[in-house]
Amino acid sequence: MKLFQISPELRSQLFKLSIPIIIQNVINQCLGLADTFMVGGVDQAALSGVTLANAVFFIVQLFIFGIQSGMCVLISQYYGKRDFKTLNRVLGVGMFAAGSVSTLVAIVIAIFPEQVFSLTSNNPILIDYAARYARIVAFSYVLNSLTWMYIGAQRSMGNPKLGMYVLITSMIINTGLNYVLIYGALGFPAMGVEGAAIATLIARFIEFAITYIYAFRNTEFILMPKLLLKPGKLIVKDFTRYTLPVVLNETLWGTGFSLYTFIMGHMPGSEVGLFAYSIAMSIERLAAGFFFGIGNAVGILIGNRLGTHDHTSNSDEIYAESKTMLAYTVLAGIFAGFLLIVLLFGLMKPFMFGMFNADAVAIDLTTKMIFILSSAMAVKSINYVIIVGILRGGGDVKFCLKCDLISMFAVAIPLAMFVGFVLKLSILWVFAVMAVEELWKIFFTIPRFRSKIWINNVTREVIEEAK
Repeated sequence: MKLFQISPELRSQLFKLSIPIIIQNVINQCLGLADTFMVGGVDQAALSGVTLANAVFFIVQLFIFGIQSGMCVLISQYYGKRDFKTLNRVLGVGMFAAGSVSTLVAIVIAIFPEQVFSLTSNNPILIDYAARYARIVAFSYVLNSLTWMYIGAQRSMGNPKLGMYVLITSMIINTGLNYVLIYGALGFPAMGVEGAAIATLIARFIEFAITYIYAFRNTEFILMPKLLLKPGKLIVKDFTRYTLPVVLNETLWGTGFSLYTFIMGHMPGSEVGLFAYSIAMSIERLAAGFFFGIGNAVGILIGNRLGTHDHTSNSDEIYAESKTMLAYTVLAGIFAGFLLIVLLFGLMKPFMFGMFNADAVAIDLTTKMIFILSSAMAVKSINYVIIVGILRGGGDVKFCLKCDLISMFAVAIPLAMFVGFVLKLSILWVFAVMAVEELWKIFFTIPRFRSKIWINNVTREVIEEAK
C-alpha cells in the first residue's frame, strides 16, 4: 500500500469514528475553557487560582483517561470477536477503578483544599481562589469518571456519537450556567469562581444522567449487572496487565506536567505567568483533542481488526494502513500549526484577548506561548497518534509508559527546573522547554512503530463463568 493510499472502507470508518471523537474531545476541553475564559473576566488572580485547581484535576482526568484507554484496548479487540459478555466484565472493572479513585480524590480535596494547593503555589490569594473553586467542583469528577467509562466502551464498539451528543448538551448547559452564576444574571447573585464550580457540577450530573439512561435502554449492548459486578479473576488480571501501564503513564505524565505549574508558581511574576500559561494550555488542549480523536479512532480500528483476525496473517496490512493514517496526521499537524498562527494574529490578539481583565505584559506573554505551541504542532501530532492510537491499539502499552516517563522526568522536567531555578530565566523559557519533550520522544516512537513489535492480539478465546 503506497503512502496516502487507503481503502474506501477504511477511510469511511476512520472519518465516521474520528470526527465524533474529535468533536467530543474538543467539547470536553471547551467545558474547561468556558470556566477559564469566563472566570478571566472576574480578575487575573481568580483565573490563576482556577488554573492551580485545574492542574490537580488535570491529573485526575488523565487517570480516568488512562483507565479508559487501557480498558478500550481490551474492549475494541473483544468487540472485534463480538464477545459481549466479556465486554461487560471489562467495563465493570473500569467503572469500579475509575469511580473509586475519583471519589477518594474528591473527598481529600473537599476536606483539605488549602493544604493541597499550598503544594502548587506559595501565593495565598491564588490558594484561596483555588480552594473555593475545587471544594465544589471536586465531586463532578466522580460523575465524570463513570460517564467516561461507558462512553469509552461505546466508542470502542464503533459508536462515538453518544459521547458527542452528551458533551454538546453538557457544554451548552455549563456555558449558560457559567454566565448566570459567575456574573449574576436572571436574578441570581454574582458568585465568581464558586459559580463556575457549581455550573460545572450541574453539567456533569446531567451528562451522567443522560449517559446511563441511554445505557440501560440500549438493546445492542445490553448491560449485565451480574458480570459488571463480578467480572472474574482472568479479566481483572488482563485488565491490570493492559490498563495499569496506561494509568501509570497518564497519571505520572500528568503529575510531571503539573510540575510545570509548580515551577512557574514559584518563580517571580507567577501571577502573570500562570495567567498566560492557562490561556495557552487551554488552546493547546483543544488542539490535543483533535489529535487524540484521530489517535483514538486509529487505535479502535487497529483493535477491531486484531480481534477479528489472526494478527500474524495480516500484520503487514495493519502496518501499511497505520502508516497511511499517520501520514495524514502529519499533514493535519502542519495545517493545524499554520491555522493556529493565523487565528492568533488575526482573531485572538486583536479581539479575544481584550475580553480578559489583564495587563499588556500578560497578553504579550500569552501571545508568545501560543506561537511556540503552533510551531511544535506537527511533532506533537505524530507522538499523539503513535502512542495514544497505534501502539496502544496493538497492546504495546509498556513501551508507551517507558517512552513518556523517560522523556518527561529524565529530560524535560530537569531542564525546566534548571532554566527556571538555576539560570533564573523568564517563565517563557520554561514554557519553551516543554517542546523539548516532544522532540526527544519522536526519536523513540517512530522506530518502535516501524518495528511492528506493537501488533498483538490480546483477547482470550474463552472466559469461563467460574473465573
